[in-house]
Amino acid sequence: MEDLIIIGVGFPDIIQTVEDINSDKKQFNLLGFLDDKTDLHKQKILNYPVLGSLNWVEKNQNVTIIN
Repeated sequence: MEDLIIIGVGFPDIIQTVEDINSDKKQFNLLGFLDDKTDLHKQKILNYPVLGSLNWVEKNQNVTIIN
C-alpha cells in the first residue's frame, strides 16, 4: 500500500476519489495534507490532518504526492 499526501487543502474532493479507489482494493494510505498556511497545521480537513508545510516531504520522502 502506498502512503499518499495531498498538497494544499483547497480541493479536498480528491479524498472522495482516493476513497472510491480504495473501496475496490485498498491501494492508498492517505496520510493527510500539506499546506504552507501555518494556521492550518495540526487541524483536520474531512478527518485528515494537515501535517505541515511542503518541507515535510524532505523528512518523509517515501510518499506519493498529489497536487
